[in-house]
Amino acid sequence: MKGNFVFGFALSVFSTITWALGTIYTKRQTGQQVNPYFSIGLQMLLSGLSLSFFLEGTGNFTPIADITLNVWVGIGYLTLFGSLIAFSCFLYALKHLPAEQVSIYAYINPIVALFISHLWMGEEVTALLLTGSAIVILGVYIINRAFKIEAPGITD
Repeated sequence: MKGNFVFGFALSVFSTITWALGTIYTKRQTGQQVNPYFSIGLQMLLSGLSLSFFLEGTGNFTPIADITLNVWVGIGYLTLFGSLIAFSCFLYALKHLPAEQVSIYAYINPIVALFISHLWMGEEVTALLLTGSAIVILGVYIINRAFKIEAPGITD
């Protein structure tokens, strides 16, 4: 395996774990007066500033004038569906389902991204990617089934 692949894989696993932990933390904080929209706005602001400084410092910063229309369409899609709609659905689910079950969302996101990139950008979907996706979906099914057995009032 190439070093960049291993590093990217490690970051993906780390981000999935931290997202799940953040989900559980957010669920526990909802009993207190925490505005989730302020929280996500602050997170986006801080991460945007951090990335901007990092990219500028490493020389990888791209001026806004150099960004293509295709990239702007992708940013618009991610803003509308990946942030506004998806996060609203996430908050709704967080209020009505156990945090552990809601955190499963972090495992499904990469699969959705895989198929969208295939349809939109023509990215290759290999047998290995399909196998990995099937394993993730099977894991999500098993977890949801366990929740149904423990809490029969919760439905899909």
